[in-house]
Amino acid sequence: MKPINPSELPIVVIGYNRPNSLARLLSTLADSDIPDGVRLVISLDKSEEDCCANIANDFKWEFGQKDVILHEERLGLKSHVLFCGRLSENYQGIIMLEDDLIVSPKFYQYSLRVISQFSDDNRIGGFALYSPRLSETSLLPFTALEDGYDNFYMKIPCSWGQIFLKNQWLNFEKFVAKYNYQGVNQIDLPDNVLKWPDVSSWKKLYFQFLVFDNKYIFYPRISLSSNCGDVGQHFLKNVRVFQVSLLVGELNYNFSSLSQSKSIYDQFQEVDSSIAPSFLGLESLTFDLSGSKRLCQIKSKYLLSIKRCDKPIKKYPLISYPPELGVLLSLECDLSEGNSISLGKVEDFSSDLGIKIEQLEVYDVRKFNEFEYQKGRAKVLNSTRYKIGDLIVSPFRYIKNWF
Repeated sequence: MKPINPSELPIVVIGYNRPNSLARLLSTLADSDIPDGVRLVISLDKSEEDCCANIANDFKWEFGQKDVILHEERLGLKSHVLFCGRLSENYQGIIMLEDDLIVSPKFYQYSLRVISQFSDDNRIGGFALYSPRLSETSLLPFTALEDGYDNFYMKIPCSWGQIFLKNQWLNFEKFVAKYNYQGVNQIDLPDNVLKWPDVSSWKKLYFQFLVFDNKYIFYPRISLSSNCGDVGQHFLKNVRVFQVSLLVGELNYNFSSLSQSKSIYDQFQEVDSSIAPSFLGLESLTFDLSGSKRLCQIKSKYLLSIKRCDKPIKKYPLISYPPELGVLLSLECDLSEGNSISLGKVEDFSSDLGIKIEQLEVYDVRKFNEFEYQKGRAKVLNSTRYKIGDLIVSPFRYIKNWF
């Protein structure tokens, strides 16, 4: 392990127009186990309100120097994150936190540990503080396969608490300078990611970088940050579905390298092709257990999927969680059985699903009704029909309130 000087790992907080959120995050930072000499940088995007600036200036940081950056022009989320990421070039790395997060008291100790152990691994494109319990692509519950270690890997960028080392960010910047979204549609990204707006999504750009350069993000099994889902650019109403439990006690970490890990996931949050052969011994195998991949994106000979298969070689029951566990344990079922995972050649699959996801107990999507409701509500409120109708009935609403 290579110890890192805390002065070389500042905390960078990104804020804009959410004073309550900012104050809450700073409060959890103040109560964290942080060594002396750690710099805190609070970067606030241009706003007509002074509330966030007042909170940042008044906040007492007892662990080291505090810098408050008040931008004179409105950057927007993407440019603001890119600005803050470039601060890593002045240090060994940074811990980046958006203002709608809270952190575990142990987040900084975790950060020191992962950097000291894995800073030389060029296959890692960043370190997450957040541990997801939901797939943003399939909107299904997610739990990484337990392989005996306290971490797992995904080819998915983390935006809810992350560590970027200097070299990691410089490699990303070189990629941006060369491509900057050119050819992004030719890279195998999930459909929902492709729909994210180029103008505001830095995460879409980092997705492209990870897939193009075949890099992974290091994720903890027990989260060191949580997303409170406050109203902002992404949410019209508070959304609590992305909140997760935080580590509050001591943990003697046992981390795996990429070569040791049996828990590696691709950009679709499916078992990665690098370890897929270890499940069934097939050298050319793709996992699609949520049915999120388009068949044209499958480059392997064999496919494991909940899509309909006309000539399955094997079937695995969806009675285990995570679903890949049933494949690993060889829990085969009858070839005629429905609501199962099929193994077959890619050409024998069709695009439609062979099951109804909402009927599966293992995928209890009822837990995420609030998130789906917010998506539908936002679509209705932004529709032209709703706006015209609201304009027509507004006089009657006024008269009703008057009486």
